[in-house]
Amino acid sequence: MAEGLKKKVEESYTHVFGEKLNLKEEVSRLKEEYGALEESMAQGIDKMASKKIADAKLVKDFQAVLKEFQKLIANSGKTPEQRAVLVESKMQEVLFSDNEFAFNEAIIEEREHGIQEIQ
Repeated sequence: MAEGLKKKVEESYTHVFGEKLNLKEEVSRLKEEYGALEESMAQGIDKMASKKIADAKLVKDFQAVLKEFQKLIANSGKTPEQRAVLVESKMQEVLFSDNEFAFNEAIIEEREHGIQEIQ
């Protein structure tokens, strides 16, 4: 009887130990799957973020083109004199921008020169 009981205990121990090993293996496998899932989700989020940025840029570009198109349509019904005034106005804007750019460059150069003198 003791022999039978001993055998049952050994079988039970072997069974429990085997289950423990199976559980360890399954937990390890699940950890790996979880890590892979986390990585996949992170990559998906990164892709979504970059797609969102690209979509926003596309919308901005489209709005700019649409605005320019609307301007062209609005200007197409104007007389040649009105178009000439509009062109002159645009040229004035460009010249003003060029002058402002040159002025800003001169200020930057002055400041850089002053910084170099201090150093």
